[in-house]
Amino acid sequence: MIKKIATATAAILLALMPLSAVHVEAATGTTNLIANPGTENPTTGATPDGWTASSWSTGTTKATTRVTTAHTGTYALKTNVTKAAAGMADGWGFTPVTITAGQSYEFSFWYQSTVDTQVDVSATVNGVADTFVTAFTVPKSAAWTLYKTTLTAPTGATNMTMTNYVSQVGSITTDDYSLVTYTPEALSQPIVSVSFDDGWANQYINARQILKDNKINSTFYLISDPLTTGQGTALEYMTPKQAQDLLADGHEIASHTIDHCSMNGTTISEQTNGTPCPAPTTAFVTNEMTKSKTDIEKLVPGAKVTSFAYPYGEYSTESINIGKNLYTSQRTVECGQNTKDTLDLTKLKGCDIGATAPDGTSVVNYAKGIIDNAIAQKTWTILFFHEIANAGQGVQGDEAYTTSIADFTAIMNYIAQKQTASALSNMSVAKAIQTIQGTVVTPPATKPGDVNGDNVVDEGDLSVMFTNWGKTNMTAAQGNLNGDTIVDEGDLSVLFTNWSK
Repeated sequence: MIKKIATATAAILLALMPLSAVHVEAATGTTNLIANPGTENPTTGATPDGWTASSWSTGTTKATTRVTTAHTGTYALKTNVTKAAAGMADGWGFTPVTITAGQSYEFSFWYQSTVDTQVDVSATVNGVADTFVTAFTVPKSAAWTLYKTTLTAPTGATNMTMTNYVSQVGSITTDDYSLVTYTPEALSQPIVSVSFDDGWANQYINARQILKDNKINSTFYLISDPLTTGQGTALEYMTPKQAQDLLADGHEIASHTIDHCSMNGTTISEQTNGTPCPAPTTAFVTNEMTKSKTDIEKLVPGAKVTSFAYPYGEYSTESINIGKNLYTSQRTVECGQNTKDTLDLTKLKGCDIGATAPDGTSVVNYAKGIIDNAIAQKTWTILFFHEIANAGQGVQGDEAYTTSIADFTAIMNYIAQKQTASALSNMSVAKAIQTIQGTVVTPPATKPGDVNGDNVVDEGDLSVMFTNWGKTNMTAAQGNLNGDTIVDEGDLSVLFTNWSK
């Protein structure tokens, strides 16, 4: 994934306001750092100036070409994959541009695509070229659509490029790129949220006391299947009792689906029971996002599950719409700062903290750099961890996603120090949203039949359903109550069964 008060009275009033009450327009630069952003030059040829067709694939059939089906002007860039292979990725990227470490940038382009694609951001960081910085999901769109996001250049970065990759059978056409400097709207105080994915037992065993010692409240995104099947008894995943202990400590309990399957099918993986994840149909995605929430709330009494994290950070327009009806927020793995003016609760940015930094340097310094950027710009940053264990003691066997106890302790100590110095606030994800918006965070209504979310099943829900009658690929908020993608008699039955409840 910025105000000066002239009088003492104004300062007092400001202190009493929620963070959301402080509003200053964000400043965006006008100089496009990308040369040849419309890919128009030269006027002939297959490859435009300043652009390179990149490939990470073998055993694929693909074409990366310049085409005349442009958004504006004459030319656009197209990547078309007709035969895919595991681990493949092909796409266009611009020549690296000079950037300033710690500076925020706004990146945008226009696109048409038949599949979900991904923008990979790489930079020269601390002298290491092609250092991975982050990645953004670009949901498929048949019509020309503007994609826009923001990111902050990491500490030690000197140049940066972005490549739009296709990693499955399908195509994307892009045009009219822009990369400009950006100054985010500031909060009254920067916020850091510490979070954990998957619900590994060593998060409870090794991180719980460290969090207590540093007075840090965090968010635990749990996969629900291990809770319901008792896998925690093998010391791999947490038990319901351990999750209850964390809730009692003041931490937030959140959802990470039932089985950790991709919500858009980009990553081929297995469910927690060892069987392959099925295709992410509407019914499957709806069940993964809905049942995980209800199961966690049942097994962890008192938990109000309002936050969700996408497995692998992979989402689609459909999963976003399904999630809106279930959660207050949905978190990605797109590393960046969440700012007041660009806050998107359906795609919260989060930075993965593993065993090493992307450029191979100290993970502690990498995390400190992200925190320092939040402090400097007065934004909200979310750090997320997987396993907390010493080398060779992790459960999943992937050391890249295991943070050592010593490194985790050092990062928590740093957050505590900044809190003590009043330079930073630490909050769970739900609490941060509540603080920024100035309202209590409550989950969307999930009452069966409540299409419009007003907590009662009545004529308003029936009206929405009839508006979308017979349409396919609809969400629950559009009348698809039984998860079969079409609004029809089956959904009407669900509505009437719960009428006036």
